[in-house]
Amino acid sequence: LNNSNRLYLYKNFNLNVINIKIFNFQIIIRLIKILLLIFKKIILKIIFFQKKDVLTINKIDKNKKIIYFPHKGIFAGQLIYDYYYSKINTSPFYPSNIQHIEFDKKTNYKNNKKKLENYLNIKNIAYDNIYNINIIHTFKIFSQSIKLFFFLIKLKFSFRNILSLLIIYYEYKKFYYFLKRYSNFSLALIGYDILFSKSLSLALESHDIKTICLQDRVRNAYIYQHSYFADYQLTISKKIGNLLLDKSYNKLVKNSIPVGLVRTDFFDNKKSSIIKQSNIYNIIVFDYDVMGLDKFDSKSEPVLNYLNILFIKNEIYKLSKIFKNVNFIFRAKEIEWTKNIFFKDFFNKIKNQKNIIIDNNFKESKRSYDLSLSSDIIISVPSNIAEECIANGLKTIVMDYGINYHNSDSNIYEHSKNMYVHNFEHLKQTIEAMLASINEKNLYKDLEYSELFGIVDGEVRKRINSALELIYQKIENQKDSKNRT
Repeated sequence: LNNSNRLYLYKNFNLNVINIKIFNFQIIIRLIKILLLIFKKIILKIIFFQKKDVLTINKIDKNKKIIYFPHKGIFAGQLIYDYYYSKINTSPFYPSNIQHIEFDKKTNYKNNKKKLENYLNIKNIAYDNIYNINIIHTFKIFSQSIKLFFFLIKLKFSFRNILSLLIIYYEYKKFYYFLKRYSNFSLALIGYDILFSKSLSLALESHDIKTICLQDRVRNAYIYQHSYFADYQLTISKKIGNLLLDKSYNKLVKNSIPVGLVRTDFFDNKKSSIIKQSNIYNIIVFDYDVMGLDKFDSKSEPVLNYLNILFIKNEIYKLSKIFKNVNFIFRAKEIEWTKNIFFKDFFNKIKNQKNIIIDNNFKESKRSYDLSLSSDIIISVPSNIAEECIANGLKTIVMDYGINYHNSDSNIYEHSKNMYVHNFEHLKQTIEAMLASINEKNLYKDLEYSELFGIVDGEVRKRINSALELIYQKIENQKDSKNRT
């Protein structure tokens, strides 16, 4: 949307632009009806589940001081977001000493609790979700929203802006009343910074609960469409920390502490996952996964769609025909694509291609990192594993093009000089150049490169734990000082 109340719909990612008028009187009437129906549902839900919510409130452990808001659980495919946890059972960051809360009500928090307890082999981990506030608070929010509505009309706000502000206000007040029972808590750990609710951040601030985010990708600091608030950000490097602290930027971060790129700790130089053959090179290929995609996504998503994923796979197939002395090893986040009927013809085609291998070992959580170290070259779509391989100095090529775009990520940040390719010929030439210098195992890291990616030494998690303990002690000392005065 722009200031002229028009909606720009992008067709084929960045080609044709269609201009559409968005608001008319009938749409406004329908929106009001929908809002009234939603409010009616909320009231009914609160009445029927009020007793259940009261029982849940009684289970809160007042001795706990830390909340962790994981993003739909700590498990995301092969990635496990357990970086905040301490292994020392007396630490406030030990898993059973933390109150876990899911802010997405659609998430099955009971299932996430069970998976977490089994993974950590720790029982009685406090795990809940943000449930309905009581009926008194609901009516308070409703009456305050009406006042806000008329106040904004007096200020001559547009209907669209009023609607947006009312939704934000409702979310904020809902979280504010919910968090009242956690008012003695000191710290909130954010599972995924760019997807965390800004309304929830404001509610936490209102209760003087400080927030901490951990940055696990370089890209997220540079993309402008994702904004968030945080009291503390554990960053990849000092350079990125300075960017986030810039008040003119769209991330409102008060303090930054450089710790490094956390998953670079997974690279184990002593382990090899590929048996080397003389005069045969190995290239690991990290492409997009298809889990969670449906027919609608495939028509509306410019990058994550079946046609684009198939296009990328066919680019690798073309390479396998050219480089006969190279094994191309496909490694996605899952193996579901091999069972998807859309990829049936491609799967049958590569069965007879001896130098194409599909890695289906998903039992080892660090398998992708072991494969990366064992390979001669890494080819990846823009992803966290690509950034981690680049940070570790491995020979990495990022396919920054697809079926309908030729530049997705490479203009965003500064580490893309010679690693991002934009068409098949560019990809082929880069592989040839890397194979020609195959004895030079690692990429050269200049000062600018190191400043961006910070320290890669296998000690990132230790620095995270140390930083968390220091921040916690600082907050507790400030609270004690305030209480004494």
